[in-house]
Amino acid sequence: MSIVLSEYVYCYRLDLIRPIINNHRVNMLQLVPIIIILVLEAFYVWMFWEFTNNDSVRTYNKFYWVLILVFLNVFGAGLYYFIEYRDR
Repeated sequence: MSIVLSEYVYCYRLDLIRPIINNHRVNMLQLVPIIIILVLEAFYVWMFWEFTNNDSVRTYNKFYWVLILVFLNVFGAGLYYFIEYRDR
């Protein structure tokens, strides 16, 4: 009796969850912006990490680079890549 009851409860719970899963199918086009954002944020973290470990940047320039990286985010990381990182 307990096995049948547990199977009934399991099927009942699965039937409650199944319509939620089926109604919220993710389209691949919906994933493209998320993937792009994740790649850009990974690039930002990589450039910020490289900036903090770069000892060739002068102390007074580091203050400005911190402001650029914090306020411009990915655009600041792109600037840092093209101005400082590629020159190493």
